[in-house]
Amino acid sequence: MPTERQRWVKRKFVILSEVLGYALASAVFIGVIATLFIHVDVSVKATAELRPICQDVTSAEPFLLVEYLVANGENVVAGQPVARVLVDKAAQQRSLARRQLRASLSLLEAEPGSGAAVAAKRLREALAHLPLSEDFETITTSYPGFLRHIHVPWEDGVLPGGTAAALVCEFQTLEMKGRLITTAVAAKLAVGQRARAFAGELGGVLTGRVVEARHGPDGTDFRLEFTQTPSATQNFIRKRFMNSTDGNPLTLQAEIIVGRRSLFMEMFRRGK
Repeated sequence: MPTERQRWVKRKFVILSEVLGYALASAVFIGVIATLFIHVDVSVKATAELRPICQDVTSAEPFLLVEYLVANGENVVAGQPVARVLVDKAAQQRSLARRQLRASLSLLEAEPGSGAAVAAKRLREALAHLPLSEDFETITTSYPGFLRHIHVPWEDGVLPGGTAAALVCEFQTLEMKGRLITTAVAAKLAVGQRARAFAGELGGVLTGRVVEARHGPDGTDFRLEFTQTPSATQNFIRKRFMNSTDGNPLTLQAEIIVGRRSLFMEMFRRGK
């Protein structure tokens, strides 16, 4: 038969087990209740190109780009002339003809023989009948920022009216444009929601907001703007953008906060 001491130890063990059981159950209960009041962000992720905000510098009339008046990548102010152009059709034709005749003359002058010399003489006579200069016009920018050349003067010929002659970009505000496939979470995307982009090789995180959200049957088109961009990031993006033909955009992953959900619901959803 168990001794009195053994019975005492057994009773204490049962009591201790009950206390621990109640404590554990209480902790679990409190934890479950807490998850109802603790909320976490509901987000959707998207990958898109990070670019500066740019404005077109245009001419309303068809134009022949003669030269840029500001170097690529230089800072400009609103109202500053940035390009010299020809908008008169006759002047455009004369200027293109003059350029073509001069190029042909250079080739003939490099060729030996009397035939080339005779042809060169005729080209000089044709050039003499063309005006030495034309009445050029200038295109000015309405925006401050950094000028980016997007055409080769003369080489691109006469450009339609409304075509951008150059871009003026500012890098303090950057943007990302993209499309999300149709999902229940993507359907919650709305203007004003917070967004963050993980800057990868730039280091750190860019913070911004949704400024455009267009929902359609095939997905959601969005545009994000990131303001107060750090100077180091601005300089990095500007060098990439200005020193390449396509702007050399940086592809980043962005996270858009589309709502909040209780931690309990989040755990329940993940458990499915």
